[in-house]
Amino acid sequence: MTFTTKTVKNEEKPRTASPYIGYGVQELKINSFAVEKASTGSKRVVFHVEGRPVTSENFQGVDGAKGPVGRIRTIYLKSDDAKKEFVSNLAKIADAMGVRDRFDEIEADNFDDYLDKLAENGGSIFKGNFARFVVATTRQITTIDGKDKIKDRFSFPRYNFVESVEKDNGLTFDKTKAYHYKEERMEAPDMEAVAVTGKEDLPF
Repeated sequence: MTFTTKTVKNEEKPRTASPYIGYGVQELKINSFAVEKASTGSKRVVFHVEGRPVTSENFQGVDGAKGPVGRIRTIYLKSDDAKKEFVSNLAKIADAMGVRDRFDEIEADNFDDYLDKLAENGGSIFKGNFARFVVATTRQITTIDGKDKIKDRFSFPRYNFVESVEKDNGLTFDKTKAYHYKEERMEAPDMEAVAVTGKEDLPF
């Protein structure tokens, strides 16, 4: 047997861009809002976001998306302070996207009604407008059959999380800070129960 590199052809396979967002500083648009309700009755808001279009021929977006997508959740908005802070953060996003005047038209006498109007109208106001965000994550790691399965729970940090794409105020992501990045080791799920519930959830 002869050993030689003469017949070896090294061909680089094109890298496929992920159809999902990651953590860090990135430019995103908000396609829609959704409201999730806990068994206790508390509510939180889910931002359905999308990144800049990917030009790679190998990119396959989720449900026809032209860029990577993801879901970014708030905390459960229980206290009045949390609700006021959430509305304040919406104003910061609207300012960064240049749609504050239109967004100020969303108004309600109570918070539940405000969330309903936000879910109904907020996406159409924000849609198509990009801003630069800091996306934090709680990375949940589950070891199954010796392999780590990773699921990111994305959120916006409490401070300095958004700016206009026309400005560069120095938004940063610091993986050493728990408010930007932390890991949680999870117990392996009951695989029989997973099989009953159906298809696997998205990685975020």
